[in-house]
Amino acid sequence: MRFSSLLTWKKIVYVSPAYERISGMSCQSLLDNPHALVELVHPVDRKRMRTSFPQSFRNVNEATNEEFRIIRLDGEMRWLWLQSYPVKDEANNSPLKATSIVDITDRKKIENKLRERETNPDRAFVGGAGAAGFPTPSFCWRQGAC
Repeated sequence: MRFSSLLTWKKIVYVSPAYERISGMSCQSLLDNPHALVELVHPVDRKRMRTSFPQSFRNVNEATNEEFRIIRLDGEMRWLWLQSYPVKDEANNSPLKATSIVDITDRKKIENKLRERETNPDRAFVGGAGAAGFPTPSFCWRQGAC
């Protein structure tokens, strides 16, 4: 899921409806308070993002690329990937900046599972613990081996 916004050097001028599904907050809340998303940022990422968001807002001519976590009002943690870039007008000026935020929570979960598999190859099978505490395989390489 992705949401988009447009901003000028002074304020956010558009927020797509997907913002509500990702953040759990209304689009109007972000239009009224550009810091609303920063307030949801996970405590571990908050200091970095409190620096990054305002810099991105002030530097309309520069692209931004950030990954961070938020904690929604319902307590659910989501991973987000923010990309923003200047939007040029006919005179090649950049009066606007387009921002796209993608929910990458599922990707992060898969990355974590792959990382676990690399660091603990004995638990490489997907599934629960079987007899004697060994993982129950969910696939077999040879027919009749499972």
